[in-house]
Amino acid sequence: MLGLADAPFPARPMFDLERHHYAAGSRIFSEGDAGDTLYFVDDGTVAIWCGAEDAKVVLGQIGRGGLFGEMAVIDAGTRMASATALTDCTLMAIPGAALRERLAKSDPLVVRLLHLMVHDVRRMAIQMASLRQGFEPGAEPASPVSLDDGALDLTRRPG
Repeated sequence: MLGLADAPFPARPMFDLERHHYAAGSRIFSEGDAGDTLYFVDDGTVAIWCGAEDAKVVLGQIGRGGLFGEMAVIDAGTRMASATALTDCTLMAIPGAALRERLAKSDPLVVRLLHLMVHDVRRMAIQMASLRQGFEPGAEPASPVSLDDGALDLTRRPG
């Protein structure tokens, strides 16, 4: 999630965008969904949260000029959190293929660092969920999740 408050989206983006409107309270995507779209908030506010509907843990709010949904696009993983419109929202959907095309033209070290950062955020989220679960009475230990996706291999180019 990048907070680029009050940063207007370029008038002439380098790729095709779809404009989506969401009413306040509408779900944009859910934790665990496949994700191949990055979103730019043109207007409104979006809540990023994880957990059950009745026990939400709000991770942040993204307002005008912000981006969200980037992690699943960058590493082809699933959504780590859910996104819901807090207010009526207008979002610009950026196709994952457009971002990956731009990344393919970027410095390989910068791309590798980006993948490493996404990998680390996912690992920390799993550790936090495990800790949170450990504090719940009668909770089973969290299942181990493998993140061995080669993110630390600086010799290969991201797929």
